[in-house]
Amino acid sequence: MVDVMLMQALMKAAPDNAALLIIGDIDQLPSVGPGQILADVIASGAVPVVRLTEVFRQAAQSRIITSAHRINQGSIPDLSKPEGDSDFYFVQADDPETAVSRIIELVKTRIPQRFGLPRPPCRNPPQAGRPEPPRSGNSPVVLRVPKAKSPWPRRPFV
Repeated sequence: MVDVMLMQALMKAAPDNAALLIIGDIDQLPSVGPGQILADVIASGAVPVVRLTEVFRQAAQSRIITSAHRINQGSIPDLSKPEGDSDFYFVQADDPETAVSRIIELVKTRIPQRFGLPRPPCRNPPQAGRPEPPRSGNSPVVLRVPKAKSPWPRRPFV
């Protein structure tokens, strides 16, 4: 999931005599930024490519694996509720507010219960003396994420 700008920065930083080994999953979701570096390098035919065809992380009948294969073939995966434990669940949400509340429920309650984990701490507790802002039915849900300093210098790419 390397985008064009990150790959350019990597190539600029690498010495001229360096060898580059790219390992990735051609079927993985595309990068957030522009470009599809791995797919383009493979399609170019300019470098040797080795494809691994056996899955080791999940069982062959894993719902993750079968769903990924269906998606790659242009088919809709089985979204029905599984019988018993599964590694793939579809969670229906018809609007953003419902999606947010279901994600919060999954992270705070269902996943910790399923895997015997402690409940995650509240990362953004309300400030003492500051009431929660009122929300109407159509107001957007805003998730505030603290700003983090990027480990990379801010330089323009040419």
